[in-house]
Amino acid sequence: MTTKTGMNNRTKGRKRIAVVALAAALATAWMVQPGFAVELDPTVQACTVTVETPVGAEFAELSDTAVTLDFYEVAKAENLEGYDAYTYSYVAPFAADESMHIETLIKAAEAEGREITAAEIDSMTQKMAATVLADGISVSPAATGTLDTAVTLPEAGMYLIIPHGDLEDYVDRTGGVISTIAETASKQVNFAPILITAPSRGVSVIGEGTVAGNAEWTYPVGLGNTAAREDWIYDVVITAKAGIMDRLGSLKLTKTLTMFEHTDEQDASATFVFDVEVTKNSEKVYSDVHTFVFTAAGDQTIVIGDLPIGATAVITEEYPGGNYELESGSYTVEVQIIGDDPETADVVEMAEASFTNTWTGTWNGGGSVVNHFEADEHGWNSPQSTKSYSDGTEKGITENDF
Repeated sequence: MTTKTGMNNRTKGRKRIAVVALAAALATAWMVQPGFAVELDPTVQACTVTVETPVGAEFAELSDTAVTLDFYEVAKAENLEGYDAYTYSYVAPFAADESMHIETLIKAAEAEGREITAAEIDSMTQKMAATVLADGISVSPAATGTLDTAVTLPEAGMYLIIPHGDLEDYVDRTGGVISTIAETASKQVNFAPILITAPSRGVSVIGEGTVAGNAEWTYPVGLGNTAAREDWIYDVVITAKAGIMDRLGSLKLTKTLTMFEHTDEQDASATFVFDVEVTKNSEKVYSDVHTFVFTAAGDQTIVIGDLPIGATAVITEEYPGGNYELESGSYTVEVQIIGDDPETADVVEMAEASFTNTWTGTWNGGGSVVNHFEADEHGWNSPQSTKSYSDGTEKGITENDF
């Protein structure tokens, strides 16, 4: 079947396509009189595509983030004589694989008496993205641009658009689905690849697609019924399809003991207990108790990972050992969770909180209770508690031991 786009008029004006679209023939093309053909000569009528920032306050940080749009040419548009329409001439690396040709989807759908589905478009677009992003494959974009800026195409046709940030490794293949990443100050944005034709026509929404990267999201899928009696759109405007999630950072706790004293009978170890509470937007995202046990002076560290960037961590030294005290500062420290700077990916950056203790010169027996909290659908609970003694031993305890 030859793909046709049918219409008896064309426009040079800018018209917005409100959803992500692939312009493809879904109905019998409407034959028109010669002389009304679509203009495909870029020296006469250039095509532009503007990919806008996803809608929603959660994407606000993208305005301060560099996002590159790579336009890979899939097929050239060729006039279809006698029709206000065009067909496709596929280019490498897409020409040899008919599973990446829109005509293949159209034939399969027509044979079953139905329209192309969103899942079929997603699958074909994913295969195209895998082709241009494969290791060892060198395919150069036909054009590049940025979000919210009109990009002029070198010629009319079908294009695969890959948005991404400035990370060296921006491809996410989680779950076998390709998305591409841009990092804002506190968020990770996963973009789905976009397939579009220009010039295009109006869009008919036919369903929702779901793309899984590090996050899952849904977006409307539209197919331009190019046999519809609508104007040609030479300045196509679409919205990027993307999902967003918190970027994660780590918290490093450092405990320093400047002087350790003990006898054979007393204080064979020194136990220090810290309570860590992490909140973001007034919601608790982490709560636990951590213990350091020293048998000599020195430093010990604990790294707590998978904390959302921008969250506030409050670390309190709840038990400074039976015979030790804080040298200076406060027993409670508040820090903000940070993440690696995308421009310095080789440097591990994290929030840090440090406490330094020394011996008080006294000999007091003592111990500490450590509650390990976990979150479930009922809230925070304490499934396991231990008590640490100054001789270095521990035992499990129950509520009756308190």
